Amino acid sequence: YSEFKQYKEIIDDQLYYVDELESCAFIVPTSIYLMHFTEEDVLEYTKEAEKGNEYAQYYLAKAYLDEEYPGKDVEKGIYWLQKACEQKNGLALVRLGEIYAEGEYFVKQNLIHAYVCFKAAEDVCYGDESIAYRLKKLEKNMSKKEITAANGMNYKDSALALSEQN
Repeated sequence: YSEFKQYKEIIDDQLYYVDELESCAFIVPTSIYLMHFTEEDVLEYTKEAEKGNEYAQYYLAKAYLDEEYPGKDVEKGIYWLQKACEQKNGLALVRLGEIYAEGEYFVKQNLIHAYVCFKAAEDVCYGDESIAYRLKKLEKNMSKKEITAANGMNYKDSALALSEQN
């Protein structure tokens, strides 16, 4: 039961987040709610992502970055995450902010880029308290000069900066 409750909380959080973003251009496969990606999911996401669907781009990135997905490919995951960020997808911006904040994968930790991503996500995901919390947490570890620099940057700068690290 506790495992079911854990999945239910994850599902509820995901549904709430999608509802907050208003509309999703395609239906997310059920498997995503169980945190398992299939080849079929990836094929469907790829078709939609190549058409420019920002949500498909985000979920495709999520699949490629998933430890459990047999076809895990960090470079492809980062590529699709960049594409979704360039369209100012809130979910992608949050994930990219996390990657920069923690220095995950091959990405060097960069609090300025993390801040820029979370700030852009905050603009898109109106009233999301978890983003405001992350920004406050980052500010505690940043100098005023770094915060000023971050406020002068565009979210696309942070997304494109990934290419330079690859």
